[in-house]
Amino acid sequence: SVDKLPEIAEELTPHYGADCPAAVLHRVSWPDQDGVAGTLADIAGKVKAKGFTRTALILVGRVIQPEGFPASYLYSAEHAEWYRREIMPDASIPE
Repeated sequence: SVDKLPEIAEELTPHYGADCPAAVLHRVSWPDQDGVAGTLADIAGKVKAKGFTRTALILVGRVIQPEGFPASYLYSAEHAEWYRREIMPDASIPE
């Protein structure tokens, strides 16, 4: 729960580091949705300043900041699967 964010950040910091990206998304998919991003070191303060108290999603991990991650190969033009005949014209359909 977002009201436990200081404790959550404190518990995760030894494992991920204080500089680990974190985000809290408030009232996702509602007309008044909002969010805040930071690190484990500062996310609790940012959330408190925004006034988020519930109906929030907490995300933690380096994947939040995708710099340095390669683009997905799944939709690459070179990625071949049986259902992509333009790439693998001789592929048989699995049963």
